Amino acid sequence: MPRSHHPRAAARLLVVLAALVAGVAHAQPGPGVRFAVPAPGTLSGQRNVIYGIDQDPTGYLWIASEFGLHRYDGVEFVAFRADPDDPRSVPGNRVTGVSVAPDGAVWAAVDRYGVVRLAPETWEVTRFRLPESLALDPTVAVDASGEVWLTAGSWEPDVSGTRPETAPVFRLDPEARTIQRIQGVGAQWWGLHLDGTRGLWIVTPDALLQRTERGWRRHAVPAPSPVHGTPMRAISGGELLEFRDGRFARRPGTARLGDIVGGLTSKALVDRGGRLWMRTDSALTALDLATGRRVDYTPDPSREGALPDVLSNKLFEDRDGMLWIGTGEGLRTLLPGWDVFATTPLGPTPY
Repeated sequence: MPRSHHPRAAARLLVVLAALVAGVAHAQPGPGVRFAVPAPGTLSGQRNVIYGIDQDPTGYLWIASEFGLHRYDGVEFVAFRADPDDPRSVPGNRVTGVSVAPDGAVWAAVDRYGVVRLAPETWEVTRFRLPESLALDPTVAVDASGEVWLTAGSWEPDVSGTRPETAPVFRLDPEARTIQRIQGVGAQWWGLHLDGTRGLWIVTPDALLQRTERGWRRHAVPAPSPVHGTPMRAISGGELLEFRDGRFARRPGTARLGDIVGGLTSKALVDRGGRLWMRTDSALTALDLATGRRVDYTPDPSREGALPDVLSNKLFEDRDGMLWIGTGEGLRTLLPGWDVFATTPLGPTPY
């Protein structure tokens, strides 16, 4: 849908532009790139770690965070929080994942409970409780066919003091209200990943398992770190691999990652401009895959408009090309079309 016909996208753009214009009026010397706070509200100005971001068919952004599930329409945040007196509310405030189904329903993982489904448009909440032993730090992924996948399990030390390395993978049947443990995915795994077409992958220490119509297909990729975007990509052995013609391989002409991946601490993202965004242990890094040009954005809590920290590991590009960065202090965004290597200062962005 053209951006001019997308009211929520236009609203998001206007809010961030207003913040940037205000910054120009009070310009200070400094880097040209400004990470704007999208709007005053629930997700800014406090220690609110972002665990997940997704977008529904109408354009709303949904954000899973330490302090609840939030919907953002470009102007304001709406919080969906627990109400002990309302069984129709979200059952907990620590929301550890969010995924939007093809029908527009929003699925959210709630720590120490399970998952919930918010019906399209009405946002009526349906709860799905998991057994207590499986309800710590759950995650949820809804694939292109509408199937709901869960990872769950205790990451706390067991009675022997040993911290588990893995947790089970389940498929949820919302109609029957049952969960089925997925067998044959290996003794160890690292998580779930949805590619740009919302195809499902299971990440293991030595392979990526692709969900197909015939079952699970194994692709040998040592120590893979999946990359958000299209086509499916993964970082392995210091190289960026692309999935083409049924296999993973390095694409000729793509810049090598060099020492960047040495401190890679989360999933990465390739935006529509061909830049690879990664969070390392000290910075948010952007690498132009065609030219090899690299920029590191180090956190600076003292400077408005800079990233406050790199605590969170969530990067998300919405359908209009805006890059959203989940930090330890809420949400930041970078406008599409701005030269990330510009030197013209835009000044501080107001909170």
